[in-house]
Amino acid sequence: MGIQFLVEVTQQTYRTKLVLPNVFTEILYTGYPWVYLIHNRGTKHKVWLEKVSGSNNYALFSREWKAFITDSRYVRVNTLHFIRAAPDEYYVTGYHNDGRECNGYDLDRVGFRQRRFLLIVDNLEESPIIPAHFFPNLVTKQVRVMVSDLLTSTVIMRQVRVAPNRHGYVLSGQGWHILVYVERIKVGSRLVFTNLVNNSISMIPFADSGLGLRFERVPRMPLNGLDPFVVSPIDNDPRMRHECVWDNHVEFHNDEKDCFYSPMVAYVTDRNRLVFHANKPDRRNHMNIIAPWRVIRDQCHFDANKMVRFKLIESVRDPFQTVNPLDPVMMPLFHMC
Repeated sequence: MGIQFLVEVTQQTYRTKLVLPNVFTEILYTGYPWVYLIHNRGTKHKVWLEKVSGSNNYALFSREWKAFITDSRYVRVNTLHFIRAAPDEYYVTGYHNDGRECNGYDLDRVGFRQRRFLLIVDNLEESPIIPAHFFPNLVTKQVRVMVSDLLTSTVIMRQVRVAPNRHGYVLSGQGWHILVYVERIKVGSRLVFTNLVNNSISMIPFADSGLGLRFERVPRMPLNGLDPFVVSPIDNDPRMRHECVWDNHVEFHNDEKDCFYSPMVAYVTDRNRLVFHANKPDRRNHMNIIAPWRVIRDQCHFDANKMVRFKLIESVRDPFQTVNPLDPVMMPLFHMC
């Protein structure tokens, strides 16, 4: 998944309005007055933004934000975790005071991603106590901690008693010290661990600004098949009905320039008059794309009613038109998801 950030919340106010940190404005804000948010129950909401008076920050507000919080069923959270899945689209989870994830989804729904845990470092020699329920399938007393594609460290897990009938684990040993040194972890650093099962966990360190300092390789949150999105009667936004199923799509062709959304029916149409003339950038066309969409849909393993995102990549030479090699016929090349 892509860029991430944490937001500490105030119980009395966050349900009506949440001010986003500076990293959102500086890195993630695209200019649109809304964002798409997906919670742990897998429902997508379109939530409006407003500029905070006297600052450059933006805030989530309006009845749509209240509906998102209510529908998420996040109770007694003190930190919200935003994970960018696409431009203006975020998966949002939350953590209790003790670091436990609120209503986390489990192995039955999302491949190998089980649950997350937020940890605040208070001792560089070993980690704070991680509850035993975070490791329901622990086989050995060692785990592989993956920080990125370039860094994986094997860390010893030492069991500690936290109550007469309860225990937890702390990360220690040389593997933990390597993580502390390489990632420049300090007292007060916030780390988010994701259980990937098979004695593997992912670790994302966060800066003081709330910005995640690494990317992680975990599946994106799928939409709920029974309740995938909230449809507004006054806003027929086709992007609300779009679900990308490519886990690493956030790294490729990931902006909304020259995009349109359409179901794969008898023909695909763009009613926004997309620009695709390389030699005549001011020329625009209403475009219909006629193709064997049912065959293409089956080859791509798309659902019959899937809303598809068409992203214009470039104009290429039409291999079937060779009338004049000096003046080739150009055709638009699209990426679909």
